[in-house]
Amino acid sequence: MALVLPLIAIFALSYYGLTSDALMAFQKKHTALVRSGTAMLFLTLFPVLVLNRSTG
Repeated sequence: MALVLPLIAIFALSYYGLTSDALMAFQKKHTALVRSGTAMLFLTLFPVLVLNRSTG
């Protein structure tokens, strides 16, 4: 679900007029924030997956 929601959001934004140039400009402007958010997501998922595997 966590991987599908961003795809749905990008699809909806592009449907309502967001261009790939605007999306690339946002990504270039906020690269550090995007990478930090991705790292936080993976660091959060890692213990969840490890604990779920050991109890199941």
